Amino acid sequence: MNSEPLRATLHQLLQQEAAPNRALAVLLGDYATYHAALALLAGGLSAACLLLTFSFWRRFCTAAGHGWRFETRLSATFGALSVILGSLLGLLTLANAGNALHPKAGFEPLLSLLGRGSGAAAQREATFNAWLQSGQAALPGALQTEILERLAWQQPKALLCGLLCVVLVALSARIWGHLIRRFRQDPSTWTLRERGLMVSGGVTVSASLPLLVMFLANTQASLAPITLTLLYG
Repeated sequence: MNSEPLRATLHQLLQQEAAPNRALAVLLGDYATYHAALALLAGGLSAACLLLTFSFWRRFCTAAGHGWRFETRLSATFGALSVILGSLLGLLTLANAGNALHPKAGFEPLLSLLGRGSGAAAQREATFNAWLQSGQAALPGALQTEILERLAWQQPKALLCGLLCVVLVALSARIWGHLIRRFRQDPSTWTLRERGLMVSGGVTVSASLPLLVMFLANTQASLAPITLTLLYG
């Protein structure tokens, strides 16, 4: 088995204008949902980063006015990180919104990813091909099983990554808040405990970023699993 029939079927269906294929409509709807989900998630987080940037700017001005050097530097650092992260998330929002609004144009380049497997992958592509040629909206039982197997680990992974990210962000806020209050009182002394807390604060921030990425990716895939099952199983 190879993927040429599937690639040819998809290419033909994507080019035709009349007599829409219901199976293709389901596949393209899933692909559009996949990108719309990330656009909404990334857009919301980008807006949150914008609010954080204003918050850090206000703290920076207040701290600078009182001569709190540690808080001034910390606010400037986190403000810069918020700008960078918010900008990246904003670009991600725009890129995914385009694919969500025009799924055909975004989906067609994915055809080149087909046909790189054998065995189970080739069998899966043959099942997708038969489904698309049938024109029926209902997925075959074999594909439903594969999708459920994917969701069985992807949904818990999304939930776990999201919860861990929230916990680390809350812990980081608590650590840096404690250090800010501590150095407002006496900025001259750095004990071993404070140095340890600074390292811990940096670790929690660094660890929360990959967890955020994994949360976004797994949530996106959980909401629209058909396209990913086609490409990766």
